[in-house]
Amino acid sequence: MAKPDRRGGVGREKGTMKARLQERVLIHGNAIGDAPDAARRQRIAHIPRAIRDRLRYGLVLQSVSDVAERIGIAIVPFYVFEESISDKLDIIAEPGLKPVSGMFLDYAEIERLCDRPECEELRLDREKLSGDGCRCFAFKHEGQVVAYMLCNFHECDSRLLSFHLKQGEVYLTGAFTFPAYRGKGLAAALECELYQHLNRMGYRRYHSINLLFNAPGLRFKKKLRSRPSEFRLYVSLFSRYRRNLTLRAYSNP
Repeated sequence: MAKPDRRGGVGREKGTMKARLQERVLIHGNAIGDAPDAARRQRIAHIPRAIRDRLRYGLVLQSVSDVAERIGIAIVPFYVFEESISDKLDIIAEPGLKPVSGMFLDYAEIERLCDRPECEELRLDREKLSGDGCRCFAFKHEGQVVAYMLCNFHECDSRLLSFHLKQGEVYLTGAFTFPAYRGKGLAAALECELYQHLNRMGYRRYHSINLLFNAPGLRFKKKLRSRPSEFRLYVSLFSRYRRNLTLRAYSNP
């Protein structure tokens, strides 16, 4: 199996839920209080647009869930997907923006993305992206990154569910399209192209998680004809009571 070609950095370290929640606010968190003045002002200016996008793309319930989780009450229904390359070979998802080119980003490019106010979630994953176990795959248009998602080759490291991966498996997460390029089908097209890259590298089994309240994520999963393997519920009350329940297991052909 081909290994992802990266220069090694510091080892992967999965952040604790507490650390992640400390960096999250209604609009996916931004650690404003610890940022330099210029970055703080930029992130504050980004908030009204982020609120507008949440309303536009049907993420109001997700925002309410984020606020509840920030104060210690997490009740998160989510889907688990487990798919193979054989399910994806005949899918064609053309982006509504051209030309675009798909590629794995090097760490310097990831660092530059992390400086952008829209990339709060990516900043939380910055450390593990410096090693070989996790990569960032992106679409570029005229030299600029317009959409990206992460691939973890070692484990599913979601805060909701975690497990080690077998040989030939990969966990896909963190799909993000920059606001100026949304509505052009880039998320589905990006994942389609990523399947082809991963297949050539020897990774042919794909795991992912999508929140029930993440309407845009479910729409692009539908475009890819993705079928969930499980519907689960994660519950955490003030870090004292935690449960992860399987509400339904699906039988997929």
